[in-house]
Amino acid sequence: MDRKQVLEKVLEFFRQKGIEVENSVDMEKIRYLEEGWLDSFDLVEFLIYLEHEFNIELSSEDLQTESFRTLGGVVETILKKLS
Repeated sequence: MDRKQVLEKVLEFFRQKGIEVENSVDMEKIRYLEEGWLDSFDLVEFLIYLEHEFNIELSSEDLQTESFRTLGGVVETILKKLS
């Protein structure tokens, strides 16, 4: 699975939540929590979605990194887990 495919699957979660997003280079810089895309319950659902969709396990260390706060950082974390 390449970066574009991973980003598309990540964005699909937000689309299911009714957030209008487009797959673009700038999209990876978006800080989804600061933008208010997720509340605390949605965040838990998002993490479960990522683990299920990509068959990975996210550690507390993964979640606490600065990079995980952006969509691009989420994609990067997933790609590392998949390799």
